[in-house]
Amino acid sequence: MLDLKRLKVLAEVARCGSFSGAADAMDYSQPAISNNISRLELEVGARLLDRRRSGGVQLTEAGTVLLGHAHVLLEQMADAEEELSELIETSQRLVRLGAFATASATIVAQTVARFRNTKNVSFTLIEGESSEMFERLKSRQIDLALVFDDAAHPIAEDELVELRYLYRDPMLIALPARHPLAKQEQVDITALAHEAWIEGAGRESPCSLILNGLCEEAGFDPRVSFNSGNYQVVLSLVGAGVGVALVPELAISRSGVDPSVTLCRPKSEDLVRRIAVAVLRNRYRPPAAQAVLDEVERACSKWAARRPSLVSA
Repeated sequence: MLDLKRLKVLAEVARCGSFSGAADAMDYSQPAISNNISRLELEVGARLLDRRRSGGVQLTEAGTVLLGHAHVLLEQMADAEEELSELIETSQRLVRLGAFATASATIVAQTVARFRNTKNVSFTLIEGESSEMFERLKSRQIDLALVFDDAAHPIAEDELVELRYLYRDPMLIALPARHPLAKQEQVDITALAHEAWIEGAGRESPCSLILNGLCEEAGFDPRVSFNSGNYQVVLSLVGAGVGVALVPELAISRSGVDPSVTLCRPKSEDLVRRIAVAVLRNRYRPPAAQAVLDEVERACSKWAARRPSLVSA
């Protein structure tokens, strides 16, 4: 098989007309040029260059034929290198994010906005639960993911995934504005034991687990009247009087609260979602992905510092 590097040496010798000229042009020693030509002649089984009496070299017939093919091969290789370089540069700029819905509308949106005036980073986003994000991360379908858990239901450790906890998202009780307890800043969950509840997307969904754990500690099972993983739907149902709900602060702080809904803090201490960013452990991250990871961490710090007051005193 012909060596492209040696073909390039042949092309440069032919262009310069001498070994010394090619050596200067390629920043090689003259013996290195001569050695490359000798090895190329062994590979093709024919003499490629003749030395002139007046100095310099000229192509033999075999050398002329090979040089014609060399130009084609070297041009194709240059095109391939350029195309691959563009592809790699594009893929290095692309950051694939995974997130749960409320983080997408807040932390992710704020992060992406920071890069809107730069061409150095582009994004794709996949939404889903933490377990799905872990699998996508491990199969390298995404570069980083925002996930959450709570102290009673921690995310299982994984040797391939590093979790960095960034933000504590308080859980609030959403009541219809006309509810008898709506004027209280804090509500004891036991006072809602006989209420109809609007639960998460399913009983095993993370926020449903938080609700059921809270109610279990209070000594009752919530009577579920509706299930939805969309907090806009949940709050609309609360406002319509269908039931009460446990909602994360992050889910409502962007759009505010409808007048038909009142938010109260539960008396249970430390009732929060723990938001974390998940990345592959000990893996190289392209500069764009590292920049986005740094910005996600800053966005969480800023979000915590400027947390709005949503509870009706």
